[in-house]
Amino acid sequence: MQKSPFVVHLTNVTTNTRMWNALQKKRNLKFIKEVLCTDQMVWNQMTSMFDICFSERCSLCSSEVGANWNDVFLTSFLSKMNESKKKSVLACLNKMQCNPKSQVELIWVPPGIGKTKTVSVLLFALLRVKYRTFSCAPTNIAITKVAARVLKLVIEANKTCSVADDQFCSVGDILLFGSNESLIVDSETEEIFLDYRVKRLRECFGPLGWRHRFTPMITFLEDCVSQYRIFWENEAIKRRTHGRLKTFLEYARERFAPTALPLRCLLNSLETCLFFSGISSEEVEDLFLHSNDDKLLPQSLCDPARLLCSVRSYELKLPHARNDKSLARFCFQAASLLVCSECSSYKLYKVKMKPLSVLVIDEAAQLKECESTIPLQLPGLAHSILIGDEWQLQATVQSNVSNEAGFGRSLFPRLTTLGHSKHPLDIQYRMHPLISCLLNACFYNNNILDAADVKHKSYERHYLPWPMFGPFSFINVCGREEEDGSWCSHKNMVEVAVLERLGSRKRLSIGIISPYASQVVAIQKKLGRKYEKTDGFAVKVKSVDGFQGGEEDIIIISTVRSNSSGAIGFVSNYQRANVALTRVSFCNSVISCNIFLGLVRGAKVRHCFFNSDGDRELAKAILDAKKDFGQLDDLFNQIVTSILIKTSCHSTCCIKVRFSDNFRNYTFWRIMKIMHLMKLVTTVTWKREVVRVRKVVRARSQLQKSLSIRNPKGTIILRKNKSGGQKPE
Repeated sequence: MQKSPFVVHLTNVTTNTRMWNALQKKRNLKFIKEVLCTDQMVWNQMTSMFDICFSERCSLCSSEVGANWNDVFLTSFLSKMNESKKKSVLACLNKMQCNPKSQVELIWVPPGIGKTKTVSVLLFALLRVKYRTFSCAPTNIAITKVAARVLKLVIEANKTCSVADDQFCSVGDILLFGSNESLIVDSETEEIFLDYRVKRLRECFGPLGWRHRFTPMITFLEDCVSQYRIFWENEAIKRRTHGRLKTFLEYARERFAPTALPLRCLLNSLETCLFFSGISSEEVEDLFLHSNDDKLLPQSLCDPARLLCSVRSYELKLPHARNDKSLARFCFQAASLLVCSECSSYKLYKVKMKPLSVLVIDEAAQLKECESTIPLQLPGLAHSILIGDEWQLQATVQSNVSNEAGFGRSLFPRLTTLGHSKHPLDIQYRMHPLISCLLNACFYNNNILDAADVKHKSYERHYLPWPMFGPFSFINVCGREEEDGSWCSHKNMVEVAVLERLGSRKRLSIGIISPYASQVVAIQKKLGRKYEKTDGFAVKVKSVDGFQGGEEDIIIISTVRSNSSGAIGFVSNYQRANVALTRVSFCNSVISCNIFLGLVRGAKVRHCFFNSDGDRELAKAILDAKKDFGQLDDLFNQIVTSILIKTSCHSTCCIKVRFSDNFRNYTFWRIMKIMHLMKLVTTVTWKREVVRVRKVVRARSQLQKSLSIRNPKGTIILRKNKSGGQKPE
């Protein structure tokens, strides 16, 4: 008996399992209860404490508000930030000083503001004052960008301060961890990645590690002179023949290089772990001031071999175990700034280390509330900073029932409704003003300002012929949406043809966004393979979710939907539309039909609305696509429908066109002539005026002649209606 095939859909439940465990075990609810407190009496008590604490002189804090931040924070970084960023960062840092009350701060960051720079400066400031901080985000791309930027700030800052400085930060203070398969770590950031650091430390503490490498160096320093004498005696015969032997300096340099190189590599790896809270400055000072025989530092320096023996014999608080778990635990204990994805923060529950004090959640509006409880319940957490924008994409929820129940809601808007104020960042540096003004009006109540750089004339780019392809344009395309049964999605092949023609005009780096998977696949087949190996030209085709957090010089959006009911599908979600429209810097083109009324109105007001038939190459691409996919009737129906709307007050017209199979073989110019004649026929106002009737008859005969060539079946018949006028049939 033949069994019918079946499909089993597999999914990763790790994140859901961790969310459930975090909610069930209720590890550290003190912070959550204080932050989400809704009891009015308790809230009033906490508010009064807040007022007392943040007076000019807080009796519960050790210093005045804002008294020390300018001393511990590099002024150069603050000077490069605009006023709103500076105020937001300093306000958050000031709130962190009040230990008795848990603080939660919200930073509102619309697109193009420079979020990565703001977050990295905030984390760097917390790192400088030795606050144990944990930073997380919903995506690995976001955390990698932030960690790389903080690393650059640390390296740059260390050029101007010494190790003895209390504000000194080492690379070992930063630790990035997560899935090795998901995190994309380059050569610049690999030294802060946990797996890479464990590997290097394994080499340092292994049998051939740093203690073993000290032995040949000590032997060289102690016996170098005697070894040279032996060398000199053995090479005396060669001196008679060649007339010259190596000097002691030449001999020492030749022996020193291969001995010192392995030791140097291991010490460089160990360097990231030397300056951390586990080893106090007194221990390091005692290490170099006192050797085994209690000799002072100047005397020890005169004998490098004895100094190395002292270092080797001195017991530092370094891990003796060589397994990866012990080394990873050592890295967690050594670091002051931990960075990972929100889901990976669950691993910190099992790590024995000094409690964290500050939590920074980047892209907080993309996290579900239940996901946020994972990092919010970390032991010892006192303060939290949430950074995000509720107008960006929310967390993806597959279940319609869960979505309707609000499962995808984030903590960011909830805290806003509870009365927590937001620190707004209001100057955008990404988009051309023609792009930002439309989005500013639609989503942000005109609260965002354009930076001086984007308003400068040099920021305006014309990659494609003007005016249809300016900084912002809405290109109306008469296409047909189709359902893809295999993907349960939609696609629009006419829009794909337009995108292919646009992509072939010039070598550029562009991003193409579509909300439907089938459309993404269709575009990738047309463009991706065609240009994947072309120098100077790159095409990125992704869904809206795939472009979240990304940025391109040119963005082309294919909305797909084109129907008489006006349904626009996924793009009806304002957050999804906002993400798609704000990924661009210089040129944003929307390829769609005119059912997107809100966007169309804004584009028309700003003179950015264009019909695709206004460009000959695009018109030809559309016509070719309609011929290939059997959609020519859409083209003629669009012409008639647009005219009937204008003349509906006079009469109702109807055109019936029948085409044979060989009509698709007509040339482009012949079809364009037919379209022109159809416009002439349908634009006549149906009245009893003889002149106009003659025009109709003349146009009718020409159109019939054009259509009847090699095709007597394709005809258009004009007949009189009851009012005495004529209408096509």
